[in-house]
Amino acid sequence: MKSSGYVVLDIGGTTMRGGVFAGERLLPRSVVRCPSPSFVSHPRTSTAELQELLWESIVSTVERLKAMHPRLVLDRIGIAIPGPVGENGAVRVAPPLWGKAERVFRLRDRIEKNLNMHCVVVNDMTAVTAWYGHLPSLRRHRLICVVTVSSGIGNKVFDTRAREFLMDSRGLSGEIGHVMISTGPEAFRCDCGARGHLSAVASGRGAARFAQHWASAHPVLFKRSAMAKWVNGRPSEITTMHLAQGARVGDRFVLEILEHVTFPMGQALSILLGGVGIEKIVVVGGFALGVGRPYLRALQNSLIRVELFGRSASDIRRLVRLGSRDDDVGLKGLGLILQNQEPEP
Repeated sequence: MKSSGYVVLDIGGTTMRGGVFAGERLLPRSVVRCPSPSFVSHPRTSTAELQELLWESIVSTVERLKAMHPRLVLDRIGIAIPGPVGENGAVRVAPPLWGKAERVFRLRDRIEKNLNMHCVVVNDMTAVTAWYGHLPSLRRHRLICVVTVSSGIGNKVFDTRAREFLMDSRGLSGEIGHVMISTGPEAFRCDCGARGHLSAVASGRGAARFAQHWASAHPVLFKRSAMAKWVNGRPSEITTMHLAQGARVGDRFVLEILEHVTFPMGQALSILLGGVGIEKIVVVGGFALGVGRPYLRALQNSLIRVELFGRSASDIRRLVRLGSRDDDVGLKGLGLILQNQEPEP
């Protein structure tokens, strides 16, 4: 008799990861990766076409994972996607994938009809937070907030006692990346199309955009930095990889960039912290974890600068920590979600 498992897919703005979760764990060597089709990688492609490309990637990944694990019954699938997910498993917006476009993608219905698999679709941060929320080191805190700083910015607040996420029936919550933090025509444009959103300047893509602007506005500082040599003196070629590299060597230009892009993040988090009794913030995401400790220090300093009411500087430093540099946390979280939804035998 075959044992059962779950297919889990974590669709990011840049990369889609897939794996198999069985026996209460993500199976070793089961993880596969492929590029996520997005408006960035396919700039002349319509939203409908991008959704079809995504569907094709999902189908091929599921088929590949089933072929890799012929001894398992894989009839359940969990999918995490970077956008709000309705109770019906439909996705209307996903800025890292489709930019500002709004077009309903009935992902769960399509999976269940065409692949004959029971399907659960959640926001990507729901999957990540499900994993962190089960860790003993974090379960001693009542409310935890997991924040991702990657292609975009998102967050989720989780009640570890009630084992519940703070969100509405439409799956809306944690869209901190789309909080407006600046106005005017000079404000950077977000992937969703609006100007002045937090993600426009504080996400990985936003930080690279800000660094390009800052290098052009402060040419002397830029020319003195190691960054200038890496990009041959051309600000337009600055990427998040250059920022991470510069942070590791303590480049002054990069550390100044981090101060600027973490300050609006600190402002947005201060409002969240002031309104909700959050006891721990875990920062994850490719950009934040790629930069590492310099990013954490910059964010902690920014939170200290905004002066959180009732919290000392030492309280704030203990409040925020980096997550694990484990790209597969979202897959593991999806596995836990599916496992918890299994009926009792």
